Amino acid sequence: MYQPGDLIIYGGEGVCRVTAIGPAPIAAVDSERLYYTLTPLYRQGVIYAPTDIAVPMRPILSREEAHALIRSIPTMASDPAEFSDAKQAAQQYKALLQTYDYANLLRLIRMIYAKNEQAITQGKAYSHVEERFLKRARELLHGELAVALGVAPGEVESLIREHAGAERNEVCPPV
Repeated sequence: MYQPGDLIIYGGEGVCRVTAIGPAPIAAVDSERLYYTLTPLYRQGVIYAPTDIAVPMRPILSREEAHALIRSIPTMASDPAEFSDAKQAAQQYKALLQTYDYANLLRLIRMIYAKNEQAITQGKAYSHVEERFLKRARELLHGELAVALGVAPGEVESLIREHAGAERNEVCPPV
């Protein structure tokens, strides 16, 4: 069980701080049930997440894990996405995105970037499907890395380039 003050990844919300544990102050819910009160770090609002069901939550990366992930980027294979249509691609991207796992988010970013690079070399434009998923995966990954490394989300890309030794845009393509 998480404790007040813990920083966690809560599904599609990204990084949230646990601010309390107890009944939710909402009349329509069971007053005997315990909820995490979560405050997203990168948007306004409050989330009440039940403590007793499988909601996609996990602790954020530690500083050491974040550095190890960044150092591993140059050796990661960049598997381009090969799909017959945009619907199939969107399903695969959604499946990777909804794991909310940093490794899958990074894999998704690199997959889409490789596909977009291939499209550009063939004289085609970026797909709107890829742009949407790339943006969301970057937001989630950069948000988590920012907290783990104690920097602003906007600084993550340059840190990755610096520490991963990347000389090209392959690591974290611009959105």
